Amino acid sequence: MSLDFTWLSDPLYQTWMLRGLGTTVAMCACAIVLMFAIGIVGAAIIYFRVPVPETLTTIVVEMLRNTPPLVQLFVLYSRCRN
Repeated sequence: MSLDFTWLSDPLYQTWMLRGLGTTVAMCACAIVLMFAIGIVGAAIIYFRVPVPETLTTIVVEMLRNTPPLVQLFVLYSRCRN
């Protein structure tokens, strides 16, 4: 038994893989910037003790902190699908 990686030399697959890599890197960069901004806003809300948003931010942080990422993805998928 041996693995056959000759398909990697096909220019069509190389194009698809490079396009997919570019899309993945772009999505990661956007997600990092967006999550950084959301984190700064949430930290500012908690730091400056804004009454109602502070409570909501604390609840969201505590709920997300205590659930595994896979469970969060399942919930997000089930919400978006319906």
